[in-house]
Amino acid sequence: VGTRSALFTPLPDLGLIIVDEEHDSAFKQQDGFRYNARDLAIKRGQLEQAAVVLGSATPTLETLHAATTGRYGHARLTTRPDGTHPPTVETVDTRVHTPDEGLTAPLLDAMQQTLAAGHQCFLLLNRRGFARVLACDACGWVAECPDCDARLTIHAHNPRAVCHLCGHHGPRPERCPECGEPLAQRGLGTQRLEQALARHFPGIPLIRLDRDSIRHKGALEEALDRIRRLNAAIVVGTQMLAKGHDFPQVGLVGVIDVDQGLFSVDLRATENTLQLIVQAAGRAGRGSGGGRVLLQTGHPDHPLIRGLNAADYPAMVAPLLAEREAAGMPPHGHLALVRVEAGDAETTRRHAERIATHLRDTATEGLRVLGPAPAPRHRVNRRFREQILLQSTRRNPLHESLARARHAWQADDLPRGTRIAIDIDPVSLA
Repeated sequence: VGTRSALFTPLPDLGLIIVDEEHDSAFKQQDGFRYNARDLAIKRGQLEQAAVVLGSATPTLETLHAATTGRYGHARLTTRPDGTHPPTVETVDTRVHTPDEGLTAPLLDAMQQTLAAGHQCFLLLNRRGFARVLACDACGWVAECPDCDARLTIHAHNPRAVCHLCGHHGPRPERCPECGEPLAQRGLGTQRLEQALARHFPGIPLIRLDRDSIRHKGALEEALDRIRRLNAAIVVGTQMLAKGHDFPQVGLVGVIDVDQGLFSVDLRATENTLQLIVQAAGRAGRGSGGGRVLLQTGHPDHPLIRGLNAADYPAMVAPLLAEREAAGMPPHGHLALVRVEAGDAETTRRHAERIATHLRDTATEGLRVLGPAPAPRHRVNRRFREQILLQSTRRNPLHESLARARHAWQADDLPRGTRIAIDIDPVSLA
């Protein structure tokens, strides 16, 4: 039993490899030696003639497509181990019920009923900190990281503003440096939601699970043990709430804000959002008292939101698969990213254009070369990033073109500090 690196453990008589929660993007090593442990598990199973089981309630579109088309065997579990069925998802239209610090009246009413029955409430907000933005309403100034294309996040018990990309932190100003007016804290994080819940439900045990609350060794185990020992309680946290925990006392799961993932520029953002909702909903109703799931959204008519009520994951992702097929994207095509990083924007752009030109000049039929273009986060930790996207219906042209381009740029005299990386089957385009 181990993390992704356990895949490389030498075993004399390997017969079975189990990849649990195969959809988890953490199986992809993003830096240095890039690999996807799920895909290498399949390859190792093939080489050693061992069975491979990919387990997930929300498989990736690539895995689901391989299973439904017969490339993989497909075993569907229609009930939980205890015989219960997952609860249906109810939506709360935030255009009708305006949230106050993330909480709508229907959600608060459902929480009150759940707590009165002696059950727990889980609230998912995949954004840590207190406020996302420190801004001036008078002149429009916004606190931004000096080293990244990112805004600074405000934390409740820390008088500093923090960048979650590079770790930069500095004093939290009280007044606008441009016009001197008081600054406003905008946006919602788990810390702010925790404070709001404490006001609404005084005396109710309240636990927050996010990266900031479990910094010391053993903190996560302590929090999980406390949750299992409590009856009526509220747990608020980020995506770690949805990581396969079994809490029989959970009677209500509330997803505070799901809309940010429905309209992202990233290829897999909507898929990941849907997986997170289904995984979080799976925490409810595991005991004898049943459960409810409330999803706060300003887009209740979105096809993916409507599909959540069907409790049929393949049916939910059918629109996404249709979009991918029309665009030639995975699982109906293959992708690779070439990322160029340097300490100044002009050097980065120039070398990215040179690589893209070489790829286009040597591309075989069926290979598309898109870019270069600035990465969605163009500057991170004082380094600029450009990326080139390669798209092909077959793997061979993709790998052949990348091999030729790699030999070409390795012969170049790259400026010091310039880095070029190839990412095959990227899990994120951001």
